[in-house]
Amino acid sequence: MKNSIRQIFKFLHILLVSIILIVLGSCYNDDEKKTDKFLAYKTTIDSWQESRVISLKKNWLSLAGLFKLKEGENSFGASNSNDIIFPCRNIPDHIGSFFLNNGVVRIKINPDVEVLYNNEKVQEMDMIYDQGSEPTILQLGSLSWYIIKRLENIYVRLKDSHNPLIEEFKGISTYPLDTTWRINCQFEPHLTTKIIETTTTAGDPSRISSSGAVGFSINGQYYRLDVWSLRDSGRFQTIFADETSGIDTYGAGRFIIIERSQIDGRYVIDFNKAYNPPCAFTEFATCPIPPPQNRLPIKITAGEKKYHEETH
Repeated sequence: MKNSIRQIFKFLHILLVSIILIVLGSCYNDDEKKTDKFLAYKTTIDSWQESRVISLKKNWLSLAGLFKLKEGENSFGASNSNDIIFPCRNIPDHIGSFFLNNGVVRIKINPDVEVLYNNEKVQEMDMIYDQGSEPTILQLGSLSWYIIKRLENIYVRLKDSHNPLIEEFKGISTYPLDTTWRINCQFEPHLTTKIIETTTTAGDPSRISSSGAVGFSINGQYYRLDVWSLRDSGRFQTIFADETSGIDTYGAGRFIIIERSQIDGRYVIDFNKAYNPPCAFTEFATCPIPPPQNRLPIKITAGEKKYHEETH
């Protein structure tokens, strides 16, 4: 009888130990899966941030000037006698002139200056600006320039591939990565195209065509942001402000792109990818300011922080 009781207790002991090991193993596997999932997500964010830095250096950090054209002739070059002064070393005093005539920009280059378009020397041509098509980009050494239009204003945007800002760039501060800020959202189309009326950081009026809004919940509260479509991509973009704006994050708001999940096809707003507009890095960019409906009454502690002076 005693032996039977001992065998029963021994069996129960083995069974209890087995159950504990199974439970612990299950917890370990769950934790391991969560860790693997987080590491995979972190890899995608790291890759996105690397691409962002490359793009910043190639584009916005290379900006060296923004010049508004007046009607008629606008001479340009290094000399102070020009209407437009390119603030760069080792370039001709007088490169040529831009001629603005009823919205059409024509450029004439002085015969002794070698300005290139598609690797061929240019003497005179009309320039296409950046509204609805690729702008005409001209090059002189490390410099390149093209025409942009913002409402009724037409500008020359100058870039320098040797701009000191590129070498001085030391990266961008971000909040710690937090997967809870990757949120499923619902696209809510407007009945008709909505024109978002706002201003730019330069004080100019800005109008954006909005195709709809995205709605999402944070801690049980529902929020909406008006968005606009990114050309032929199936994605949306928006600019927003929140209670970190001007404190930990850039005062004029941050951009974010809304895209579909590759897993279930739902739209996702990932605030870990909230990024500073170009005007946070250079005075030669024009950026829209978030309209009132895109100012969130909460702290979004994810994505990029201010581009502090000490990181320049």
